[in-house]
Amino acid sequence: MNADSRGSGFKRPANDAMAPPEPMVLDAADLDFGILFRLFRRRFLSIAALMLLFTALTLPFILSLEHRYTAFAQVLVTPTVVSGIVTRPEEFDLDKEVQRIAARANIETAIDRLQLDRLPEFNPALRPPAPGAQLRAALGLAAPPRKATDTTGLMILSNVSGARSVYRIGVSSVIQVAFASRDPELAAAVVTEIVDAYRARRNDLGKEELRAARDWLTQRRAELEQRLETAQGELRSFRESAQVAAGQGPSEAALRLEALTARQDDLQARRAALRDAMAAVETPDPETAGPTSEEQFPLLSQMLRDLAAKEGTLANLRQVYGENYAAVAALSSETRALREQIAAQVAVNRAVLTARLGFVEEETGQVSRLIDETRQTVTRDSAAEAELSTMTDEVAGLGTTIAELDGQIQALSTQLSFNAVDIEVLTPATEPLWPDTHSKKYYLAIAIVSSALLALTLVAFRELLDTRVRRLAELAPALKLTDAGMLPKLSAERRKLPGGLGTGDAPGFYGDAVRQLLATIEAESGERPLRRLLVTSTRAGEGKTTIATALALALRARGQRVLIVTCDTGTGATVPAAPGGEPADLAARITRDPATGIERLGRDRPGVGFFPDPAERAALDALAEAGEVTVILDAPPVLSGASARLPEGLSDTCLIVIRWSRTPRRLVELAVERLRPGDCTRVLAVVNAVDYRRQALYGTADAPVFKELAKASAT
Repeated sequence: MNADSRGSGFKRPANDAMAPPEPMVLDAADLDFGILFRLFRRRFLSIAALMLLFTALTLPFILSLEHRYTAFAQVLVTPTVVSGIVTRPEEFDLDKEVQRIAARANIETAIDRLQLDRLPEFNPALRPPAPGAQLRAALGLAAPPRKATDTTGLMILSNVSGARSVYRIGVSSVIQVAFASRDPELAAAVVTEIVDAYRARRNDLGKEELRAARDWLTQRRAELEQRLETAQGELRSFRESAQVAAGQGPSEAALRLEALTARQDDLQARRAALRDAMAAVETPDPETAGPTSEEQFPLLSQMLRDLAAKEGTLANLRQVYGENYAAVAALSSETRALREQIAAQVAVNRAVLTARLGFVEEETGQVSRLIDETRQTVTRDSAAEAELSTMTDEVAGLGTTIAELDGQIQALSTQLSFNAVDIEVLTPATEPLWPDTHSKKYYLAIAIVSSALLALTLVAFRELLDTRVRRLAELAPALKLTDAGMLPKLSAERRKLPGGLGTGDAPGFYGDAVRQLLATIEAESGERPLRRLLVTSTRAGEGKTTIATALALALRARGQRVLIVTCDTGTGATVPAAPGGEPADLAARITRDPATGIERLGRDRPGVGFFPDPAERAALDALAEAGEVTVILDAPPVLSGASARLPEGLSDTCLIVIRWSRTPRRLVELAVERLRPGDCTRVLAVVNAVDYRRQALYGTADAPVFKELAKASAT
């Protein structure tokens, strides 16, 4: 039979078309609440082993747990106030008080008073060796012992500090001190000792701080007092040298400057008046000269009035009598004489005014010089007064500071008679009635439940990732495999007895399944009787040789002659060799089992693969076609190295054996792809070694059938 007999419609299935379905096929119901129960029954041993493993891993931690009791006390810490004034030398900080309570000195005091270093709970040197210490020492895995004096004290202090906790409650002034121990009475005693040690040290520390602050202020006051004496001496020396007195009114130089300034203003006014008078005298015409002060120039003023009267009379006479009248001529002569007298008087007055103005100018210059000199003196006196005022203020400031320091020193002296802070125990430490942790049984129960859930989760995850075949329906339809059924698991005792494979008693339940398998193979062959059958598997150990023998027994029970051609190197079948060491002919190489009547054909040396050559295949075909014998080829596993390619013409009907719950789907797909080119046009698949009871627990649609089969096989 050549490759054309497969038909032109055969196509290699694509990889994406061969994707396997879900391993668990549920019914039409959306939810199956029994899936976890069935999973637990299927994987009970795995779940139990994982649960025991996880529980064992938690046992060291659970066994090391011990009941611990926590006692606590609440302390209210506030600064001490005297007369409404906080007299502490620094700002009160509650966080620092928390650190002071948690100080190492308080822990050491509690250790000394309560002798905590003699308790194995805190002293590791007194603890008994661990259960595995002797074993580790025997194996040489234990660390060398260290000297007890090296780190024992630090470890005790660290253990006690680790059991102590100090924290502030919210934003209040309340501090909570807690301590955890195996002994509730000891826990309360340690808290009390820590609070008492803190109170004593805090008061002593506060008073030391107050004394240090008072001493510092006293030293500061002495320095300021010395500075005050020095400043007062400098002030007296400056007053004597500068001859100034602060706060006694204007100085003599200032008064003199004020008088000189007034005199200068008066001289400037007189100079302005003289200049105005000179401006009036400079005009020779009495009419245009303007009125002149009679007090300053009385004669000139009278002469001007006489001149004006005569000129008025002269004008009237001229108007009445004319120029030739004797009285007019006489009056004109008198008028001219009077004008000359006025001019002479103006010259005299001008000289007088010039002399007066010169005197005023000279006096003004002298006054200006005196003003400049006096102003310099006043400036020097003002600087001296300012410096004197500064020195006076400095002396006054030093006196004020010394007075303030005296007040602070007095307040600190008063504060020393009180505590630095007010420490009030709001809630004293009492023995706790209940431990902080639960019992070991509680944690053991949690560990068991958690281990069970974790084991169930891991097993369920493993089930989701499991690709091993349990039903042929799990394979992709594109493989076009014919479902030849399922064979139950055969016990090891029955497997050793070939004759017992087909008996009808209780172990014969396997024989019934084999006969059903044979009927399925014959039905697949059509009208032609079964003459040749190739039995193979994906890999070794899947039971193909057992199934080939079982099929041969079933055929032999019908009275048919059966020849098993052993092609698998793993079976170790041998046949006798001809004389001279040459292989015998085909008929001579066929052996017959006297117990079962099955004939076998194999290689003459074990461990060597065997496929009939063309002549042998022709002889076998002739025997099969003649109806004398049914040939069953026990071929090597398809995916073994010996069967990289099956020879053509061996058989057109192939039976591939799949081990239940062991063979992965991908190996089945690869095996089918390799069988198609080997001229196997009809490929049947049988699931071998099925555990009906476990198969019924997978919740598939045919689960009730497997359940009944499991009951039947058990009976």
